[in-house]
Amino acid sequence: MILTGPLRKILVVNLGGMGDLLLSSAAVRSLHNAYPEAKISLLVSSKAAEIARRLEFVDKIFVFYPQSLLWIFLRGIFLLLDLRRECFDLAVNMRTIASSLSALKARLLLGLINAKVTAGRNTRGRAGFLDISINESEYGDMYERDYDLALIEALGVNSVDKKIEFSATAEEENSLTRKLKEKGFKEGDILVGVHPGGEQSRRWPVKNYQELLSSLASIQGIRFVITGNTKETELGASLAEKLPGKTIDLCGALSLGELTALIKKCALYICNDTGSMHLAASQGAQLLVIFGGGSLIRFDPRTLSSLSCVLRKPVSCSPCNRAFCLSKKCLEAVTVQEAATEARRILKL
Repeated sequence: MILTGPLRKILVVNLGGMGDLLLSSAAVRSLHNAYPEAKISLLVSSKAAEIARRLEFVDKIFVFYPQSLLWIFLRGIFLLLDLRRECFDLAVNMRTIASSLSALKARLLLGLINAKVTAGRNTRGRAGFLDISINESEYGDMYERDYDLALIEALGVNSVDKKIEFSATAEEENSLTRKLKEKGFKEGDILVGVHPGGEQSRRWPVKNYQELLSSLASIQGIRFVITGNTKETELGASLAEKLPGKTIDLCGALSLGELTALIKKCALYICNDTGSMHLAASQGAQLLVIFGGGSLIRFDPRTLSSLSCVLRKPVSCSPCNRAFCLSKKCLEAVTVQEAATEARRILKL
């Protein structure tokens, strides 16, 4: 199918996390540049809403709260009605169709929205209901951002500009500086950011993070800054309490802009495969990632930044899309000694 006629209203659907929407932003910007007169709306999850609000080329944002069944029952129907009333000319789903259930959900959602034309990824043939689609393998054969760019190229949109643009404001930088000083940070300290959270299946064991920080704590002037969302404050506290004189616990205390400012200030940022990884890579930060069972081809931070270092041990069951894993043998295989050696190499210490 070929797009014909003017596009007045475009909806981009991305119900993934912060990192997923960040990687989609280049494609959304290209859509805006190709159709400057069109109103572009986003349907995003609550996890990505803060990213969405900072995309200046987006006109309207609809937020879905998939973590709350109560919200879905009480408010979800009104959201769908609002979307349907918009009468979109085009709805583009910028997420993989991970299963038959995902395909059913996407089909129902797009059917209820009732856009004139639908587009998206046809993952392993699961999305034949789309008007315009690109093929995608189970775990991907190229970088996530590039799937979105290939999709809009299938719509006839030039996607030469691949940049992921995101920055903190001066006000957010000043706010971050105040918070660090309140926690005892001094100019000259070597800041190392540590993000131990993320999906359960993507988390390196917290005991490993504790041992890693202990092994690096002897470096003169080093200060560890623990980051994470409001649901990860206990995780952050459990890590910070082991080295009270060396750690600054800002878990749950930073806005997205302040986190961006912090990442820029860090000599090294250590994290799991999570949204903060993509954010740090987009900033060109010196990054050390403990990468578990996810698809490295699809989410490799080195695609965005050559200053990213990835520690990963392939195992027989990887890659996988699991949100929960009992063994996490892929993560357990990455040793504290390996991580400490890479951290010291990056820090040149």
